[in-house]
Amino acid sequence: MTSQNDLYESTESVVSGILSVIETMEAIPRMPDETLRSFKASCRKIPEQIRSNRIKVAVVGVIKSGKSTLINAITGKEVVKRGAGVVTAVTTRIRKGPKNRATIFFKSWDDINLSLRKILEMFPGDEEDFPNVDLEKFDLRRKNDREVLARVYERLAQDFPVTDQGIRPETLMIRNALEGYDACRKLVGADQERLVFEGRLFEDHKAFTGDSARAFYVADVCLELFGRTLDPRLEIADCQGADSTDPSQLAQIVLYIQQANLIIYCISSRTGLRRSDLRFLKVIKGLGLLENILFVNNCDLSEHDTLADLESVAQRTAKDLAFLVPSPDIYSFSALMDLFAAMEKKLSQRNRQRLALWREDTAMASFCRKNAARFYDRFSNLLVHQHHRLLVSNHLARLSYMVSAMEEKARFFMEMLDADMDGRENAKHRIRQIQESTTRLKSIVAHSIPGAVSGIAREIDDCLEDAFARDAILIRQKICDFVRQMPLDQAPYETRIRELGIKKILYLMYQDFRKQLDLFVIAQIMPDIKALVIRQEQRIQDFFQSLLDSYRVDFVSLAGPPGREDAITAGLPAEPQEFKPVMDLQSINRILGLTLPELTISPRYSGRMQTNALAGMGISFASKLFSALFNKQAGFSFSAGFDAAVRKIKKQTLQAVQPQIHQFHIRLKDQYFAPMIQAATRDFTEKIQERFSMYDSLDSDMAAVFTLDQARKQEQKKKLSGILSRLAQVRQDISQLTQPA
Repeated sequence: MTSQNDLYESTESVVSGILSVIETMEAIPRMPDETLRSFKASCRKIPEQIRSNRIKVAVVGVIKSGKSTLINAITGKEVVKRGAGVVTAVTTRIRKGPKNRATIFFKSWDDINLSLRKILEMFPGDEEDFPNVDLEKFDLRRKNDREVLARVYERLAQDFPVTDQGIRPETLMIRNALEGYDACRKLVGADQERLVFEGRLFEDHKAFTGDSARAFYVADVCLELFGRTLDPRLEIADCQGADSTDPSQLAQIVLYIQQANLIIYCISSRTGLRRSDLRFLKVIKGLGLLENILFVNNCDLSEHDTLADLESVAQRTAKDLAFLVPSPDIYSFSALMDLFAAMEKKLSQRNRQRLALWREDTAMASFCRKNAARFYDRFSNLLVHQHHRLLVSNHLARLSYMVSAMEEKARFFMEMLDADMDGRENAKHRIRQIQESTTRLKSIVAHSIPGAVSGIAREIDDCLEDAFARDAILIRQKICDFVRQMPLDQAPYETRIRELGIKKILYLMYQDFRKQLDLFVIAQIMPDIKALVIRQEQRIQDFFQSLLDSYRVDFVSLAGPPGREDAITAGLPAEPQEFKPVMDLQSINRILGLTLPELTISPRYSGRMQTNALAGMGISFASKLFSALFNKQAGFSFSAGFDAAVRKIKKQTLQAVQPQIHQFHIRLKDQYFAPMIQAATRDFTEKIQERFSMYDSLDSDMAAVFTLDQARKQEQKKKLSGILSRLAQVRQDISQLTQPA
């Protein structure tokens, strides 16, 4: 992280240099103006803005690939819980802070109850199972509703046991909700509440991040670490396993990686690249996020007898990755060995023995150390690049513009100090032209900005209308095609029809169907929507940048015949070629906390709908089934009734597609793009006002300079010469920072 720290310190040094020059200019009569005051205020904000805008790194991978261990190795301490089983129960963000502090952010009761209501939809309960309970208004806080949920869990656990894919996600969710209720009920509120662990209590956060029951109630976790463990502008996220069967967990991971600047993908050397890895990597590729990704082949040294065996696994993994990522950036080393080496003095006797045993195999240990060094080197360089591109470059552009304006103001004063009588008269004429031009432009800007901004807003609205209402990017068609063509294998249900009955089979079918649909939306539809959003954001960015470039005084045309220059037009601010003041839309989004709304396509099934689905299976089917239940010798075909029920569920889903896409369209327009455009307009207006303020006092500045006696003129020329010399050095410093090391 050294070069990243150097970059930040160098940028802060440039800011200090500009502030120092501004203070010198303020001491010269007539030089202080609104522009300098604005520059001063902006400079004072920049260091904090850089500190607060963190580079986000997502550590992802399937369950037990070593994600938590790698994060602990990066920090050099046991920050997040690791161990056997599924440990990471919620995405955990780690960053540097003034003290060791863990903040747990809880879901609201509305969010919790909504997730449970979805599980209860189509549940095969009888009236006696749910006395006085409206499942569509289920509330976990009511004792009666919790008792109902407990009966639902018992029914699910008994009727739908563990399969080859593990426990069903709806069963796990209900169990977690019930087991974590007593510990969390007083911590959850109508809005998002938080719980903080500091100092000696810091480790207590693991009771939430590593306990799936309590984690059910948690929306987000942020860990702040004291000391030199992490760079202050870095945030690392320990994500849940990407092979989770719960689409809501996958959606949480996807939400974070869309905001991340760098992804580290962990692969266990025990298993190599699995099918679930490839599925999730296709999601990442669909989101256009494979550009900044590092792969870690996390070596389990106890699983490999020889270095040749370890290398063969790494080579096979690299070949498999190449199908998705050309020339994948992959590093093979043991995160656990790195962690043990960093914590050697604090290790238990058993772990010291494990570390010593690994070190005895010098070839394998050397291989891992070299690859780990390459990884950390690459990781650090990427962070510097991202930090420069996303955080520093925009500020350098702003600082470069300030230097140009200050240089030209100083040159203007220098030229005025040297001007003779003819030069003074010509200068007065030029200043009048310039101020008349700025007055006209101020009027144009005041009247045109509302219309121009409403124009870009209409363009965005029209594009969203095309995409969602007219289905220009085929979102509705793709979802409908998927629903119609989605295969549901009847074999797993047919074998259990006599055991479970029609209602329970319907519940299984519906939950499996919805899970497949949720995963399809995450993996196939959200990447299309993300690409659409990126295009609109770029359009907004280009629009405001174009306005910034357009609303400026054309001093070249005011200079008279070609080749002619005078003290005024030669000394007025010009746009620096290497930088332009930019509309930093990413910073605006971060400040506003804007994230894409969630798109879910799920019909709300009521008891009436369940009855309709049963009826859809047909009277003939029901009578044959009834006979078969009592006479196992009777012929019975499950297919016809199964197909009828599937058609009914699909029909209800297809009817829900357009209304829910419409709701998403409205949320995207009103809750995402509208506030973004409003904030960009405010930022643009401030920049325009600052740009015009440079010309407001030209005539009074000139008059004051012309009245100085010769001695004062020489004194001021000396100060101005010093200012120009210092600004030249600042410009050189900025130039050296234009590209990361």
